[in-house]
Amino acid sequence: MPLKKAVMTACALAFAAAFAMRAGAQSCKSVGNTRLPSPDGKREVLLFVRVCGEQASGEVEIVAKGGLVPDRAGNVDVPGHPIRVSARWDSNDVVFLEIPGTGPLPKPVRVEGVTITFFRLSDPHSPD
Repeated sequence: MPLKKAVMTACALAFAAAFAMRAGAQSCKSVGNTRLPSPDGKREVLLFVRVCGEQASGEVEIVAKGGLVPDRAGNVDVPGHPIRVSARWDSNDVVFLEIPGTGPLPKPVRVEGVTITFFRLSDPHSPD
């Protein structure tokens, strides 16, 4: 994914989380709706934020094209549920998901017929 698109995705999710927390949300709700279509256009990676009171978590969902933002956590288990993630399709059934952190990366998982492979998200502000 080009750096500009990855940064825009991260910024959109951060804005959605900040907006929902300022609204004083007491119950859980899903906000945001960043969609990345598969090469064949049949599926999408859906990036959204789940807000429960003062807590926000980044969520990832594999959906059929035009699928609704779920009113629950995403169907891809992302360790730590960071708000700053980046995703890109490698093929119609493979997604590369970049996540922040320094710990071990999860093993690839299969969700809704799509293999999710995790990579370390590079920091555009780091000197390397």
